[in-house]
Amino acid sequence: MLRFYRQHYRPDYVFTHRAFFDWNFASPYQADGRSGQRLAVLGSRIVGIMGVLPWPLQVAGQELLGEYNINLFVDPLHRGQSLGSALLENVSTGYRCSLSNGYKSETLSMYQRLGSVAHWRMSRFVKVLDHRQVRQALRDAPRFIELGEREKVAAVDLATTSAQKRLAPPSLSFTEVTRFGDDWDTAWQRLRRRYGLTTWRSSRFLNWRYIDYPYPLYTCLAGSDGKSIQAAVVLRREASSYGPIVRIVDSVSAEGLELDGFAIAEQFSRGTGAVLIDYVASGRIATSSLQDAGYVDLRSSDGATLLPMDFNPRRYRDSILVLGMFRDPDDPGLAELNDGQYYIVKGDGDQDRAN
Repeated sequence: MLRFYRQHYRPDYVFTHRAFFDWNFASPYQADGRSGQRLAVLGSRIVGIMGVLPWPLQVAGQELLGEYNINLFVDPLHRGQSLGSALLENVSTGYRCSLSNGYKSETLSMYQRLGSVAHWRMSRFVKVLDHRQVRQALRDAPRFIELGEREKVAAVDLATTSAQKRLAPPSLSFTEVTRFGDDWDTAWQRLRRRYGLTTWRSSRFLNWRYIDYPYPLYTCLAGSDGKSIQAAVVLRREASSYGPIVRIVDSVSAEGLELDGFAIAEQFSRGTGAVLIDYVASGRIATSSLQDAGYVDLRSSDGATLLPMDFNPRRYRDSILVLGMFRDPDDPGLAELNDGQYYIVKGDGDQDRAN
């Protein structure tokens, strides 16, 4: 399997590290033992792989164990033989709903063969903190160079305007979380009511996803009003072609306190010397307060490039799809998806690997 990863991905691919591999497939929701990689083998050769993670979801207000499909890859020599569809059907059998992400229409068509599908775009928002450094890096970016002069001026102006909007300190008191516990589970039962389809963020899940991660990447912060937890934010600091950046990996809050999460993210980011904040999410709830906070969607609703940024180690793709598959066409979860009542973030599933 390591040979397959190195041959088709790159030598330092994160799944070649045993600590990451063991953590990734040690989900606390694997009572059925189905968490792991499925392999398509021809003779002694691996010709296709697909990972599956049991994934706790909130659907129609209830907790539901779905599954997240990751790492589908078929050897180019064996494509067009329905291996991808066979792997997908194998890992999703027995689950009412599946989630995945992909960049090509082929991903969507495979799901459509299995049942009802809803799909939506993941938006990427950027908050510029150091406009001088970002503008300089922007001018050297290949996607920026390809723009016309008017679009270049507009992009630079967007970066400058974003930096000029500075949020006031949060009204909540934020502290770092070293372990999620009963106080968080109580808060989640209250906070979750404003979200439709989303990850079920129990302490058991969050501890596995962020606290027990094998590398010290994440900073988890909980915001309290002095009586109870009202918000939580997960941040990750990393290098990029623009300089040090901070990614908002997850953020949830009580109604009306959305900006507190972004305010503490900005405070944290400035304190670590970050030049910008990156936030990937989908759904109406995710975007409602971003404009006031100075965040810029890299692409307009019609798909035009507004801020032509690429991020290493992973390029920003033009068509990111997250797919929801429900086997029952009358499933209430489908109505939530089609109505925009969903909230998927960078920390969900396969979208936040270290490389």
